Amino acid sequence: MSTPRVRANGEGSLFAYRNGYAAYVWVTTPGGGRERKWIYGQDRDELHSRWIDLQKQAKSGP
Repeated sequence: MSTPRVRANGEGSLFAYRNGYAAYVWVTTPGGGRERKWIYGQDRDELHSRWIDLQKQAKSGP
């Protein structure tokens, strides 16, 4: 049995959660506040690519 893959450096918001994985990104709301946007998935690699896309969207603004 293989060991589960752990977070890499800089991936503090991507982690094992229940029966899969969870991740979050801080996003700026239209009102200027900040909140966490959560995403979930069964496959870590698939969730990682969605997480990267979400980070890019968050950096582009509300």
